[in-house]
Amino acid sequence: MTQISKNLAYSNKYILYVFVVSFFCFFLTTSCRKYLDEKSNNAITVPTTLTDLQGLLDDASSVMNVGLTPAFGEASSDDYFLLKSDYDSRLTREQRAYIWLPSDYSFPNDWSRSYGPVYNSNYCLEMVEKIPITAQNEISWKNVKGSALFYRAYNFLNLAWNHAKAYDENSFNSDLGIALRLESDFNIPSVRGNVKETYERIISDAKDAIASVQAF
Repeated sequence: MTQISKNLAYSNKYILYVFVVSFFCFFLTTSCRKYLDEKSNNAITVPTTLTDLQGLLDDASSVMNVGLTPAFGEASSDDYFLLKSDYDSRLTREQRAYIWLPSDYSFPNDWSRSYGPVYNSNYCLEMVEKIPITAQNEISWKNVKGSALFYRAYNFLNLAWNHAKAYDENSFNSDLGIALRLESDFNIPSVRGNVKETYERIISDAKDAIASVQAF
């Protein structure tokens, strides 16, 4: 085979290779576009009405209430003691909490799970302000707002009890409190407030929640 023939054969192989790769990329891009253009399930809705928002706050079984109150604070307290046989029967992470040793978490823990209700509360507080209050919906409107404020205050308080220093007027401006998430936008970075800011927010939310529900 002459050098010219070799060059032509190489060129043909290269052209065929480029064609196959280009066709594959075109096919993949088209398929992805068709997949992404598919409409989501109509059963999936974004909570926007007062009924939707109240339903979000009433989701006690999975997000807002049941089994979500932090437990490690009580597990490491001096309210009780375990016999050695009881201690030995516990999971390693529970043993470490009992004797005040840190653990590496690979599962939702007291800190992360407490921010689930906070997120829902923030979302409801933002959405309820977009709904005009009327004589017909006033009770429902104020109940949504009051419930959301209560849940945020409740979870902030539990987080502060378990993950912040005790309230001390001599150092509360410098002692670290908790991350005060006040928006539902999870792209906004969390900023950890000091102890004074933490408890001021808890008290403010609790008072606003009482004022909201007392209005009816």
